Amino acid sequence: MKYKLIQRENPQGRSKVKWYAAPVNDGQIAKNDLTEEIVNISSLSRGDVSLHSE
Repeated sequence: MKYKLIQRENPQGRSKVKWYAAPVNDGQIAKNDLTEEIVNISSLSRGDVSLHSE
């Protein structure tokens, strides 16, 4: 996941500003590629991860 740093006021008011990570959209990923990434980093099988709805 890509992110960029954004300087914002601290919501707790303890200091004037703080740096926060904000996710950056890097485009779309195909369902098969997403399934493969999940299978590679977990103990789930392809059948456990596959989405059956379109």
